[in-house]
This record gives sequence, structure tokens and C-alpha cells, in this order.
Amino acid sequence: MSKLVLLVQPSAQQALLWQAALGSQGYTANTVPVDGDVIKVLETLKQSEQQSEQQPEQQSDAVLPVALLIESNLTDARTNSLVAGAVCRWCRTHSPATKVFLTNTERDTIRTLETRWAERQGAAGLFPKLNAENAGELLQSMTAQLGSPFVADTLKPAIAAVAAELTDGGSTREGGRREERTAELVRKMAMIPTLVQMEAPKESLLKTGQYNTLGNLSIDSTLRDLELFDCQMDVETPGKAALQAFEADPTLPGIVLMENGQYVTLLSRRRFSEHMNRRYALDLFSRRPVRVFFEYVGSEALCLYADVPIVDASQLCLKRSMEYMYDPVVVQLPDAGQYRVLDVQHLFYAQSEIHKLTTAVLKEQTQAHMIQTEKMASLGQMVTEIAHDIKNPVNFIHGNLDYLTDYTNALVRLLKTYESRLNLTDGEFVRTARQQADVDFVIQDLNKVIGSIGVGSEQLRKIVSGLQTFAYRDSEKPVAVNLRECLENSLTILNNRLLSSKIDVTLRLRELPTIEGFTGQVVQVFTNLISNAIDALAGIGVEGSPGDRLKLWQPKLEIFAEPKREKRLDSLEEWLEIRIADNGPGIAPDIQEKIFESFFTTKGVGKGTGLGLAICYQIVTQRHKGRLLLKSPREGFTYYNGKPGGTELAIQFPLSLSRGLKPMTPAGKELKTFP
Repeated sequence: MSKLVLLVQPSAQQALLWQAALGSQGYTANTVPVDGDVIKVLETLKQSEQQSEQQPEQQSDAVLPVALLIESNLTDARTNSLVAGAVCRWCRTHSPATKVFLTNTERDTIRTLETRWAERQGAAGLFPKLNAENAGELLQSMTAQLGSPFVADTLKPAIAAVAAELTDGGSTREGGRREERTAELVRKMAMIPTLVQMEAPKESLLKTGQYNTLGNLSIDSTLRDLELFDCQMDVETPGKAALQAFEADPTLPGIVLMENGQYVTLLSRRRFSEHMNRRYALDLFSRRPVRVFFEYVGSEALCLYADVPIVDASQLCLKRSMEYMYDPVVVQLPDAGQYRVLDVQHLFYAQSEIHKLTTAVLKEQTQAHMIQTEKMASLGQMVTEIAHDIKNPVNFIHGNLDYLTDYTNALVRLLKTYESRLNLTDGEFVRTARQQADVDFVIQDLNKVIGSIGVGSEQLRKIVSGLQTFAYRDSEKPVAVNLRECLENSLTILNNRLLSSKIDVTLRLRELPTIEGFTGQVVQVFTNLISNAIDALAGIGVEGSPGDRLKLWQPKLEIFAEPKREKRLDSLEEWLEIRIADNGPGIAPDIQEKIFESFFTTKGVGKGTGLGLAICYQIVTQRHKGRLLLKSPREGFTYYNGKPGGTELAIQFPLSLSRGLKPMTPAGKELKTFP
């Protein structure tokens, strides 16, 4: 049998006293560092113990403790200990044989209310500050719980020796007291990272629930997924019945008070116990209806529906006044007249579990996107190298076409000269051969062939140039950007998709001045937005679709660009506006505020990352100090089914980064800015 006891969060003096006391009873007392994660320590010990059971030849000294002694730091009835509660729940789930004892060094005696709180956590007992006077009583109670005999003869000398050593060391002097208080403060502060900083669980742990000690919680879990207590009582019931209900179930956090089947308020165990322990309170309230008690004490109960998310419920609890912050929560079930009670500590612990799950999911998504980003960076470098390798032979072909044309024309002229110098006999022979070879057609078609090679090589040069521009890694310094060229590069890259989707493209580009910005990022914005428009239009109006009007409908993409200016009270804003509009079904109003958020996507699994529009919004608004506005449905536009439709995205770039545009929301509303 294990004789190990772990001391969690003890002060220096209490650690020495408990080690001496437990050592006199044959136990080994080890301390967990103040900045250590006691749950992680227990999990490590449990894994080692399981490995030893599976592989007996590899025995390990690491075993689970027979008991834990945790400093709970209770200063009054309203305080709480998250570490103590978490450890009790872990032991109840994973190691029921391990006893958990709590100690409160702030008190020399323990009140009944605090003892009941410890019992509700699942602790075997709550002890006051250990000293020479109460050591025998505390160790006798502890050994009885652990099932071992109590030896008083060895306890007294051990405690006396440590107490004398502490006294001789000057711990009772003022300087020692100050150091002790400082050490206590440092110890408590060191526990903060244990509560709020935790390593994100791996995906396998999330699936098996090892990081979810409350069960099958998910990020969007609601109050109905938590442990709810069913205890309702009429307001005319005598207070003695409420007292008996709390004594019968030490874990019951409160009672729902009803009147004629209607919800009235909540009777909190904490507030009820606190007032009933006062002088004459038992005689005053036990025989009278509980209505008298809550009218006298007052109540501010929080009642929530069962489908409220746990995260939202936790925030509402934290917004309550300090007096009621740790009171239970009333949960209203869908069934009429059915209410349940939720322990607020259970709610907060569930919130911390969801926080861990969220952290794990975000970490997993971040790693996946980092890998994807590295792949795209490698792909961009590869595209740049391939484009460069293609560009050289294409330039060679394109550059020699003029020479080929000149040489061809010279040969044709030479051929005609030979024909004019031939005599009649030879001329007849040449004419026959000319007709057989169809020289007239060859001469006529040769120029067309050379012309088509020129058109193809020019198109290939544009594609290569567009790929180079798209894959180009912008420098940190802005340069002059030609928006017309950027648009043409994006359309060249997406030309195949536009043709395969049978989308009509209309370009209306005026003479545009250059802007100050980053060429590669601007091309990326245009490419992403046009690609999204293609996705929205693709598959609509294809052959075989239902409805005659849909068959006649033609997907269209319109791109407008024009300079604009607007005079304000203190300045003149000038910008270039590029509008990308389609005649698709439009964007639902309830998601228009979300489409520029990271990881939000309406596409199927594997088809979208939810980052395209978010990156575009960041490039336009932050990198170029511009605006990205959304309008859906378009004004005066009707979709094929007669309903309003169409989507228009307006990208507004200032001419200079030093004169950025006034920030606006995607809906076109001005954002308040603060100096």
C-alpha cells in the first residue's frame, strides 16, 4: 500500500510541520512546487502506475499518493478554491482511493459552513492551521480516514522538534513574519499560471475526453449539458424543510422556490446557512415559511434558459454583484414549470474546460494554417522559378516572330520573281507544281499562322507575367502600383475558370493614376475577390437546371474602376475605387457582418479555409489604409427568380498611404477613431 502524501501549496512552516507529523505516522510527505500543476503531476503518476501494472518487470517507484493535503486559502464564506475543487473532481473520477484533505491556514478553528463546503467538493476533511496543540487531533482524524493506526508517542517529539527549530530560527520575530507573509503572497501569485495557463491538449486527447473531466463537453455546450439539481419547494413550506433538504444532500447548492406553480426565486445554500448560523435564527425561521426568510434576507437570483451556452452564462454570472456572484444559477427547462439548480462553481469549471478545448482547436487550426502557409510559400517560389524558366523560351519565340515574318515575305517575293523570269515551257511546269502545292493558299495562310503564333506567345507572356506578379514577394517599402495592370493580371490567371463557367466579363476601366502600395498584395486581393465571384456564379444557369428562366439566365461579372474624391470639413479625400459586381443570388443579410472574419466560410469541407476575405480586408484596410465595402443585394438588381440579388464589393485605395481614408465598416458606416 502506498504511504505517500502530497502537500499542495503549503507555506514553508506548514510544510515542515506536516512532513514531521506525517513522518511520525510512517508516511512520506512530498510537496508539489507552488508553480507546479498538481493535476499534471497526478496524471504522470497514474500513467507510471499503469505502465508498471502492464509491464511488471519494469517496476517504478512512481505511484499515486494515498492522500493529498491542499491549502484551500478560504478567508471567508464567499471565497472559493478552484485548485481544490479541480483536484477533488480528478481524484473522484480517476483515483477514488486517493483521499483529499483541505487545510485553511487562515484559521485556528474551522466553522461548520466551511466544513460543509469541503464536503461538497468531495474532500475527506478540512483542517485548520497545524500546530503543536492540535496536531494530535488532526493526525488522529486523518489516519482514521486512511485506515492506519494513530501513534501518539512518536508525534509529540517530532512536532516539538520542528516547532523549536522554527522558534530558534527567528520565525516569530517581526522580520521573520514579514518574510513569511511575503513568501505566502509569492506562493499565491505563483498559482495563477496554474489556473490560467495550460498546455493545449492534442487532438487524440480531445477525442478520448482525457482533457474533459466533466464528460462530453464541446465548445458550444449549453447549460443542459451540466449537472443540474432538481429541488423545488413552495414558498409556504416551513424553513425547517429547507434545512432538512440541505442536510440530506451536502452537494445541493440551492432550492427553487415556487408559488402556485410559478417560479419566484432561489434559496441559496450559502446565504441560507450563513444566516441560519446566527443567534436565534434557527428559532426565528425554522417554523415560519421560507417566504419570510427570503423577504427578510433579500434575493437576486439569476434565471437562465437551458439552451444558453456555458460561455455566455459564465459571463452573466461574473457581471453580478460581488454579494451574489457565487450564488447558484436557476436553469429553466423547456417543460413548463420545470426548473433546476446549477452550482456556479461547476459552471466556472465547465467554462475553464471549454477554454482548454477552444485553445486546443485554435492551436490545431493555427498549425494547419501554418503548414498551409509554408506550402503556399514554397509553391509561390516554385511558380516564380517555373514562370522564369517558361518566360525565356517564350521571349525567344516572340522575339523571333518579326524576323520570321520578314524572312517569309522575302522568300515569297523571291518566289514571285523566279516565276516572272521563267519561259513559257518551264512556266507551265511551275504553274502545275504551284497548283498541286496550293502555293497561293500557303502564302496566304502562312501569315495567319505566324500571326496566331504571335497572339499565342503574347498571351503566354501575359500569363507568365501575371504568375510572377502574383507570386512576387513585396518589399517592405511601398511602390507605385498600376491598378489596371493588376486587374488584367488577375483576369489572366483566372481566365480558364471564367471560360469554363461561361461567365461574361465586362470591364469598364478609365484612365487611372497609380497608387502607393504593394503590387503583389493588390493582385492577391483582386484574384481572391474575382475567384469568390466565380464560385458564386459557377453552376448556376447550366444546361439541365430546373426552370426556363434559369436556363435563359447568363452569369455576368462586371468590373468598374474610376477615381473619386470627397471633400470633408478638414480635408479632401481622394481615392481609386474598383467595384467587382456579379449577378448571383447575393449574400444573406445575417452573415454579411461575418464574411470578413477569420475562419468563417460558407463553402463545404475542404473547399474553403475562411481566410480569403479576411486577408483581403486586412490588406486593403491595414496595409493600404483603404476601405472594402459590401453591398448585397445590389440596388435595382433582380435575380433570375424575381428576388433581389447580386453582390458588389467596392475596393477603395487612397492615392497615398500618408493620406489614408476614414475607416468604415463593410456596410459603409463610419468607425469611431480615438487619438
